[in-house]
Amino acid sequence: MKIVDSRYIINLVLVGDIPIWYLAPKIKNNYVVGAPRNSRDPKVETEPQIKKLTGVDDIIGFKDEIIKIADQLTGGPKQLQIISIFGMPGLGKTTLAKKLYDDPTVVMRFDCCAWCVVSQIYWRRNLLVHLLSTVSDLEHDKIIGMATENLGVELYKNLKGRRYLIVLDDVWNSYELDDIRRYLPGDGNGSRILLTSRHKDVAPSDSIIHPLPFLSNEQCWELLRKKVLQKDDFPQELVDLGRKIAEHCQGLPLAVVVIASALANMDKKKSSWSEVAESLSSHISKDPNKWMSVLELSYEHLPSHLKPCFLYFGAFPEYREISVWKLISLWIAEGFVQKQGQKSLYEVAEDYLMEIMNRGLLLVSRRRPDGRIKSCNIHDLLREMCLRKAKEDNFLNLIKQFSIYERHHRLCIHHDSIHTESRPFGHHVRSWFGYWPDVTLISSRLKLLRVLDLSTPERPEDLRKADDLYLTGVEQLVHLRYMEVKLMVNYITPSIWSLQKLEFLVLDGYGTIEIPETVLNLVKLRNLRIRKHAQFSESFIRCVIVEKDMQMSSLESISNLRIVHENDEKILKCLPSLCRLKCETRPLWDSVERCRRYLVLDYLTRLESLHISRLDSEFKYSDTINFPASLKKLTLREFKLSSIEMSMIGRLPRLEVLKLLYTWFDGKEWKTNEDEFQELKFLKLEALQIHRWNMLSEHFPKLEQLVIQKCWKLKKFPSSLGDISTLQSIDIHSCRKSVADSALQIQKEQLEMGNEELKLNISGSCW
Repeated sequence: MKIVDSRYIINLVLVGDIPIWYLAPKIKNNYVVGAPRNSRDPKVETEPQIKKLTGVDDIIGFKDEIIKIADQLTGGPKQLQIISIFGMPGLGKTTLAKKLYDDPTVVMRFDCCAWCVVSQIYWRRNLLVHLLSTVSDLEHDKIIGMATENLGVELYKNLKGRRYLIVLDDVWNSYELDDIRRYLPGDGNGSRILLTSRHKDVAPSDSIIHPLPFLSNEQCWELLRKKVLQKDDFPQELVDLGRKIAEHCQGLPLAVVVIASALANMDKKKSSWSEVAESLSSHISKDPNKWMSVLELSYEHLPSHLKPCFLYFGAFPEYREISVWKLISLWIAEGFVQKQGQKSLYEVAEDYLMEIMNRGLLLVSRRRPDGRIKSCNIHDLLREMCLRKAKEDNFLNLIKQFSIYERHHRLCIHHDSIHTESRPFGHHVRSWFGYWPDVTLISSRLKLLRVLDLSTPERPEDLRKADDLYLTGVEQLVHLRYMEVKLMVNYITPSIWSLQKLEFLVLDGYGTIEIPETVLNLVKLRNLRIRKHAQFSESFIRCVIVEKDMQMSSLESISNLRIVHENDEKILKCLPSLCRLKCETRPLWDSVERCRRYLVLDYLTRLESLHISRLDSEFKYSDTINFPASLKKLTLREFKLSSIEMSMIGRLPRLEVLKLLYTWFDGKEWKTNEDEFQELKFLKLEALQIHRWNMLSEHFPKLEQLVIQKCWKLKKFPSSLGDISTLQSIDIHSCRKSVADSALQIQKEQLEMGNEELKLNISGSCW
């Protein structure tokens, strides 16, 4: 044993048959050095910390269960313990687990927490990547590049000596649990594994098992009444009908929530509710799968323009977090979204998404800083219903083998569900989802495709198969509007540039992809998304220099673009409609001024979202960055900023979201002024190299969310932040203990003033 750091010691342990060295936190005065303030020596008995579980009074049906499980998570034996919540789909297992996982009184008990979905198709690698990304500070690209067994070792090393809570949602068999437990150390410090499952025997015999019961008719009625009218009084003439509808839900909370959401969007008339009650009774009497009938009724009550949008959820793999950008882009490419007034098609589609959410048919996974939905998914029962209705209507089918009589308009292949010797056929097919080794077979047989999504599978064994992917013949698909593909080389197949109806192009690859001048042929292209890196080709640059009036007015968004030459800047000037830009850059050599300078972007007058990273590691140049006044969202990574530059950023008139990541200031202090950040609602500071932050509440009058991560040099949290009346949440991760303590003091003062709305989340090592 050897001391290598004032806070850590080196130990040797076996993970399976693999010997590894790990850093373990030192114990001092009954506290773990470098861990959150509530972490104790495993040898010291601790009292249960559940004093008041937030929002427990709002829970209908499972109040006793959630209090009991919360007590078991935060108290009880010191050894690693597994707690299982089991029951049929739709009972609320995930909802209950999420309630516990998000509760501050539970979270503050643990040094680190992680949530992951296991699902019916168990992928060890994906699970390990997600867990390690959550509990460690390693870069995501580095984690992705690790071998599977190394991921497990790194996970073990990161959890060793820490009190953790791991939630495994939707575990299907005991093998999955046994497999992942190999990488979860049991240090006798109160760590917990919380799992949800449909099956009781998944959990080991020494686990604590909580079966979830069905709701009683009275509880169903209480839940329905709450979801339909919330705080309003329930009309007396609808009470009997409401009770009848609640009874038809057969005690399943998901059915109650979905039907309640449908009722909430209907007129509060007796005739309308009578129709729902009669339809429910009729469906249940005909279908032995009574719960599915209840869910199908919610689909039947959707407006006609939302039905194809909802059925589209079936195209995504089960439990996959669905990117809202991708989902909406597909809706637009399919022609589901109709123009409304002055709104863009994307804005109209977001309204569609909100309508579906308000009817209880989708779950929000993540939100953007401005509150808009970033990713979502749907319940497995709803997905099952979605696939069944889609197949019945010939809308979409998840296929395992092709037939010449295949009649569905959209075909989905999820991983190894089909043999490659099969031959797709059908002029009626409009969309294709899933990996296929030879595009020639698709382009020659499915010539009316609008959507071609050849996303590479995530499993390593499937990535090796992707070497056989060819795009020969893709130029025949002249009706394509959306295309997603992984490239095996760093240039784009020329045939893609002949697809003049293409609106959305998503490219993944292994290196930096060159964008040629032939991209100008895609006159309708709205979005160009590059997963890795992209740069303009030399021929494109020469073309722009020769033809100075060249423009591509349709392009609204481009991502992961490298801007390393002043001529790259000239190409950007050919994109007057650009709204969103994600790029990497370094100081450019100005051939006129004979000096280096930063990008000038003020000519992009429609640009609203800019994410810009610095390529070089030297900080010799600190000239002024010229941003357009139209910016609403700005992310800067690895820049050195002067006080003048920060003041210029603060004066951007429409700026609502600001993220400063791994950024340096000229001095040790960040001082804001009265006329800055007047519209800012979200502020994230990650690894910001400052010691002091001086500000007044008037400097951020509309701030709603504040995130501070890894700001190790920051000594104190500005007390005046507590005076901002709009502030809703503060997240602090891996900062000094003095920062966490000052934030807790602000929350205490707010509570004393009667403000219970301010949410404070402190996680990671605070020292």
